Amino acid sequence: QTMNPTKLTENQAIMCRIAEDHFELMMNDYQKGTPADRLMDCNVYLQELQKDVILDRSDVEFFSTIHRLATYKFKLLVLDR
Repeated sequence: QTMNPTKLTENQAIMCRIAEDHFELMMNDYQKGTPADRLMDCNVYLQELQKDVILDRSDVEFFSTIHRLATYKFKLLVLDR
């Protein structure tokens, strides 16, 4: 079975979808006046999340990846960096 590099694994596809959702949240917050530096700070989001749920290490790593993807898009589209 050969690997098709253009086909995302199911996990990657899920991550991309979640990152899209996260990007939308970032945009909403940004439009409400939240400073960009705060939006791009992963720890701010993690602290918010941890008020409601207990995250283990793999959760944190997963979320950090999502946040990095969303932040990358945010920088490109919104901040022109």
